[in-house]
Amino acid sequence: MSVKRRLCVGHIDESGSALRAKVPVLLESISYTPTLQDVDYIRDGQYPLLTSAASAALRGAPQLASDLAALAGQTKNIRREVQPWVMSVASLTPTALANASVDLNFPRSNLRLEWVHGYRGEDCRGNVRYTSTGEIVYPAARLGIVYSPLEHQQRYMTGHPGDIVSFGISPDCCVVATGESGAHPNLICWDAVSCRPLAILAGLHTVAITQLAFSQSGERVASLGGDVGRTLVVYGWRQGVRLFSARSDLLGSSLSISFVDDGSDSIAACGVGEPFACFWRREGAVIVRRRGAFGRRARRQPTLCLARCGDVLLSGQASGHLYVWHGRNCVQAIQAHRGSLNTMYVGSHAVITGGKDGKVRQWSYSLDPGASFDLSELGANPTIRSVCLSSDGSKMLVGTGGNEIYELSAADGSDALGGPVTSSHFGRSMCGIACHPLKAEFVSCGADCTIRAWDIVTRNPVRTAKLDSPVSCIAYHPNGDLIAVGLGYPSTPDETSPLSSPKSGGFNILNETDLSIAFEARDSALSLLACQFSPDGEILAFASEDCSVYLYACAEEYESIGQCRRHTAPVRCLDFSKDSRWVRSCSDDGQLYFFNANSAQYQSNLSALKDIRWATESCLFGYGVAGSHDAAGQDGAALTACARAQGGDEGPETGGGVIATGDSYGRLRLTRFPSRHGAVHLEWCGHAGIIKAVVFDSDETHLLTAGQDDRCVMQWALKDDEREEEDADHRDEDEAEDYASELRDNEEFERPFDAEKVIDIMKVSSTVEARPVFCKY
Repeated sequence: MSVKRRLCVGHIDESGSALRAKVPVLLESISYTPTLQDVDYIRDGQYPLLTSAASAALRGAPQLASDLAALAGQTKNIRREVQPWVMSVASLTPTALANASVDLNFPRSNLRLEWVHGYRGEDCRGNVRYTSTGEIVYPAARLGIVYSPLEHQQRYMTGHPGDIVSFGISPDCCVVATGESGAHPNLICWDAVSCRPLAILAGLHTVAITQLAFSQSGERVASLGGDVGRTLVVYGWRQGVRLFSARSDLLGSSLSISFVDDGSDSIAACGVGEPFACFWRREGAVIVRRRGAFGRRARRQPTLCLARCGDVLLSGQASGHLYVWHGRNCVQAIQAHRGSLNTMYVGSHAVITGGKDGKVRQWSYSLDPGASFDLSELGANPTIRSVCLSSDGSKMLVGTGGNEIYELSAADGSDALGGPVTSSHFGRSMCGIACHPLKAEFVSCGADCTIRAWDIVTRNPVRTAKLDSPVSCIAYHPNGDLIAVGLGYPSTPDETSPLSSPKSGGFNILNETDLSIAFEARDSALSLLACQFSPDGEILAFASEDCSVYLYACAEEYESIGQCRRHTAPVRCLDFSKDSRWVRSCSDDGQLYFFNANSAQYQSNLSALKDIRWATESCLFGYGVAGSHDAAGQDGAALTACARAQGGDEGPETGGGVIATGDSYGRLRLTRFPSRHGAVHLEWCGHAGIIKAVVFDSDETHLLTAGQDDRCVMQWALKDDEREEEDADHRDEDEAEDYASELRDNEEFERPFDAEKVIDIMKVSSTVEARPVFCKY
C-alpha cells in the first residue's frame, strides 16, 4: 500500500499545496550505526536501584527499613563482629564526660536551604523550561527548583524521596511534572509558582519514570517506565486516574515521549534500541501500537528526542539528522548537527535544536534554517542537552552536559545573565569541598578535573580551573593563600577495581587568587582520598588509597616528613589536633589510628589522647560521632561525612556546638556535640545518594554539603533555633502553631524524629489549597 508523503511541517500555503522541502533528503541507506564520538546518550536511563532498606527509609517507613537493614546485616556479618573503632571509643572518652549523662535536647541550631549549585543535565535531556511568569524551572538531586533571575532567588519542590530523572511542563507553563527513580517511583505534578504538589501518582511503574509529557490540553500526562517492557502510562492527573497503559517494548533506554496531535490517544515514544520509534493511535474502540516506518527517506537509527510541530512530529537522531514524521511515517530527513541531535523545542516563534557539536540552531516552522550559535567554548562540557525559547522569542535557555544552564539572547547568542544560571561538577562524581578560612568563599573539586571557587554571599561561581587529572580531595592553607589538591579517581569502599589516571597519587599546591599551580609532586601510586593542613600551617597531610598517610613540611618546599603506616585498607579521613602535634585517620575497615605529626610514628596509648582537642571533626569514627552512627545505621545507611561547628566553645573537650553528618541515603542531620548513643537529632533531605562532604564556613553561619552522585553543592544557612530546650515537652498551642507555620514555608523542610515528622506533614497537607491526589494500582 502506498503512503502519501508530506514535505511540510504543519504549514500550508494559500493555494493549499504543501511547501516544498528546500533541503535534500537522505536516500537508500536502511540502517545506521553511530560511533561513540557521535553520541552522548550512553548514560541516559541508567539509574542505579536503591536497596530495599534505603527505599523504605526514604519513603517514611523506618520500622520496615530497620528490619530489612537488620536482615541484610546478619547476612553480611554472620559472626556479628564489632568494628575496631567501637572498641577504641571506650579509651577515648574525655575525662570530663566519663560520668556525664546523655544530653537529650535538640541542638540549638537549625538549617535552612539557601541555594543549590547544580542541575541534572548529564544523563537527562529536555529538562530546563521557562514558567508562565518568566522564571526558570529545572531539577537537581531530589529537588524541583524554580529560579527567579530578577530576584536571584530559588524556591524548591521537596516531595520526591528519590532522584528526579524525568521532567515535563504543561503547555501553559503553570504545572510541572517530575518523575523519580526507585523501585516504586512517584510522578508528582506541582504548581510552578507555589511549588506545592497538586497530584502524586504512583504504583504502576518500576525502576524509574524515565520520560514525561503533557497533552496539548494539559489535562493528561504520559509517562514511560524504566522496566523491561518500558511501560507507557497515560494519566488524567487532576482526577488521579490511569486512562491507558501498555508496553512499548523499546530495547535499551527510552529517551523521549510526546503527544502527536490534539487527541489524547495519539502518542509517540522513542529510544536507543529497536524499534527506535513507536506510535499509539486509537483505532475504533482500542488503542493500537505500531512501529515507526522509516522508509527509504531515512536511516533506521537511535531516536533521541521528539517534539510536535503543527500536524507533524519532529525527531532528533543519533546521526544529527532532523526527521519529519506524518503519522508513523518518516517523510523527510534534514542534516541539522554534526554528532547526535540531543534535544529540540517548538516555541511560539521558532523551532530550536541542540546537539553534541555544541551548537544551537533555529529553524522556521517550514524547517528553513535560521541563526546558528556555536557554544563549544561555553563551560567545560558544552554538549547541548536541553533548549527552550521564551514566550516573546527574545531569550533562550540552554542546558549542557556539564550540568550547567545558560540564558542566552535569541538574537545573537550572547550571555544574557553574564554567567550561568547554575553550574556544578559533572562526570563520575563530586569529590570534596573546603571553606576559605578568612573569606566567605569555598572551593569544590571532582572527577571532571575541575576546581571551582564560589562566593557564599552572592551565590555565584568566581573562579574555575581545569587540571589534567581528576581531583579527589581539596583543602585551604590556614592563611587562605594556598589550596592543596590530591589527584586521582576517587574510589568507594565497595569498588574492587578502582579507576586510575597517569597522575593518580600526585598532589598540587595552587595559588588561591587564580588557581594556578605553584608546586606539584607525587609519592603515592594510588589516588589521594583526603587532605588537611595543620592549624599552624606547617604540615600538610594526605590520606591515600594505598593505606598510608603522607606528611609534608610546608616551609621546606613540601619535603616529606614521613609515611604513617598502620592501616590495612584505604584511608579516607584525617584530622589534626589543635596544637598541630597529632594526626588521626580512619580507613574502610573501621580502624581509627593516631600518629605523631612531626615524626609519623604510631601512637598506641589511646588513653593519653582522650583529652586532645581536634581542629576539625571530619573522621567518621570516634567518640564524637558514635551516636550519629547509631542514627544512620538503624535503617541500613552508612555515615559518609561529618563536620563540627564549635559555636564559640573554647573550653575543654567536654562538648559544645553541633555536629553535622551526612549518610549514604542523602540525609543530613544536626546533633549536639558530642553525638552519643541515644542523642536526638534534626534531619533534612535534599541530596540524592551519598553525601560526600559537609563543611562549615569560617564564621559558622553556613553549612556546605556536596553530593557524590548528584554532583550538587547545597548551601544551608545555619541559624539559632528559636525553640527552647524544653519545647518538645512543654510547648503551648500557640507556640506549636507558630512552628508549624515555619515548616509550611516551601524553603523549610527539616525532619526531626519520626513522631514529630508525621504531625508536621499532616499540618502541612491541611493547608494546601489543592489537596494532593494519591493514585495506586
